[in-house]
Amino acid sequence: LKGSFVTVKNSLKETLYVKSSIFLMILFVIPSILDLGPSNQWQAVFEKLDADIIGYVWIGISVSGMLGSVIYEKLSNRLSKLRILYFFVIVNLGMLLMFIFIQNVYAKFILFMLFIVFFTLMSIQVSVFMHKYLVKSDENRTTTVSIFYTFESIIVAILLSVNGVLTDRIGIENTWLVFMALVGVIILSFMFVKFKKSRIK
Repeated sequence: LKGSFVTVKNSLKETLYVKSSIFLMILFVIPSILDLGPSNQWQAVFEKLDADIIGYVWIGISVSGMLGSVIYEKLSNRLSKLRILYFFVIVNLGMLLMFIFIQNVYAKFILFMLFIVFFTLMSIQVSVFMHKYLVKSDENRTTTVSIFYTFESIIVAILLSVNGVLTDRIGIENTWLVFMALVGVIILSFMFVKFKKSRIK
């Protein structure tokens, strides 16, 4: 127990006391924030337009997830830069935005499948980047990863409650727009800070 406590303490120091690590943890939790509504409420959106298509959406989600994994495996060397994650987030914001405003059920189906493909790419990237950038030492690797997943779970649990309240008040798709705006603000803030630092250098 004493050894475990020391390991957790050292991992917390390595993770939470370093600004870049906190920055990375917030960045890595963005895909989960963006997927908060879509992963839990897509059935209601499609059911409202055409309930018969829901079974095909389930199949499409599975196929799109596998396609995203295959694409990442084929292009892993080209997707190894952190800035590519920004690109995927922006693309998925665009996909969701079109998904919300286009009312044709088949167009929505295609857009949602593309969203799943890019979300899968982001998820794999986060997992790879977490071990590459967030973990500072092999000794505390497992604990550091656990700290991140704990942080992610807390954020998601809080935002799920917010999602439920907002959905009751302003509707599903408007709630998605709120979370998309939140993600957009975070991404733009990070990009601005990075640009500012590069200008100073």
